[in-house]
Amino acid sequence: MKPTGASTFTVYEGIGWRAYHGMSVLSVNGRSLDGRWFGAEPEIIVDLRGEGIDEAIKDIATAARDYPHADEYRVWPGPNSNTFTAFDRIERNTSSRERVTFSPVVHVRGGGGTLERQLSMKPLDTFWAVAVILIWGLNFVVGKIGLAQIPPLLLMTLRFSLVVILLFPFLKVQHGRMGQLAVVSVALGGLHYSLMFVGLSGIDAGPVSIAAQLMVPFSAVLAWAFFRERLTALQIAGMMIAFAGVYVLGGGAERAPQAPYLLSVVGAAFTLALATILIKRLGPISIFTLNAWIALFTVPQLLAATLILEGGQTAALRGADWRAWGAVAFMAIMVTILSHGLYYYLVRKYEVNQVVPLTLLTPVAAVVLAVLFLGEALSFEVVAGGVLVVAGVAMIQLRFEWLRRVPR
Repeated sequence: MKPTGASTFTVYEGIGWRAYHGMSVLSVNGRSLDGRWFGAEPEIIVDLRGEGIDEAIKDIATAARDYPHADEYRVWPGPNSNTFTAFDRIERNTSSRERVTFSPVVHVRGGGGTLERQLSMKPLDTFWAVAVILIWGLNFVVGKIGLAQIPPLLLMTLRFSLVVILLFPFLKVQHGRMGQLAVVSVALGGLHYSLMFVGLSGIDAGPVSIAAQLMVPFSAVLAWAFFRERLTALQIAGMMIAFAGVYVLGGGAERAPQAPYLLSVVGAAFTLALATILIKRLGPISIFTLNAWIALFTVPQLLAATLILEGGQTAALRGADWRAWGAVAFMAIMVTILSHGLYYYLVRKYEVNQVVPLTLLTPVAAVVLAVLFLGEALSFEVVAGGVLVVAGVAMIQLRFEWLRRVPR
């Protein structure tokens, strides 16, 4: 649809994999019109133009947001992408009183009004979004505090053990998907968190929070490889800038001893991107059920890893004070359970390009909090590398779409 004065079309579509990742099936974006689905030529069912069409655009936008199956998707018997286009609220009387039902591809052009394409975020939800940013930023600071007394693999074992206890009621058997959940747990719990906190044990929290953003370019590459999602020139440039930022974070020869820890964080970013792709293939699942099963499958992996690769566990547990146990509780309750639940609540309620720009503030929050609470130095490498990484990630993830002024 393209209202008067708009420079591009706005495309409404139902996309199944979004539900698999805990997001709304409904996608509103400004991508190219008439995209080919596995090369199939689109068929234009209705092409409406002229006077009065702006009112139709408003009605369609309102009806699309009222789609009752935005949280579920099944290929057969539905609801699926065809269910969305056939939704009986997405219809309009033409000037000739002909009843038109909009389906697969609909072109609606111009008249004399505006398109209200997004819901404004409510003040309470804005508060939750800010809370998520602060919790994620504090995660690196609190993790650093916990690592001062407990080895990284043991710390993660304790974290996920507590998650299992707290989310036990959500451990509902997922028929036909238990094997997939086990695989996800290896990528997410066994590898991602191990690599992330091993890296955090050797370098400052601020640089770790910045380097962790490489998950976004890695996700873009994997989405291209697995789902054939198109990579734009802007996204490719963003990848190059983001990786250049991490190189700047690495510093010169004086920081060479920290290089293995930084590479560990980069590896953690890659395994998180891989886990995200695997989660997409799971199908619709509650975020709490997902976290519960991943935690249950992860605990024995991390327990074996800490027993084989680390030492002094008994002494560490005996010597841990309230700060270490507080770190375990914070990461399990506030990060894994609360912040993830709030984040998926927000992306299900609002458009992704309303929520994602806020999450780009996470490394900023982490760096500031690390300076305030841990006394970390705000060096040139951290500032310059951080700016490059965040800018590159923004180019990949947002494609500047959120910067476009939306008519109200």
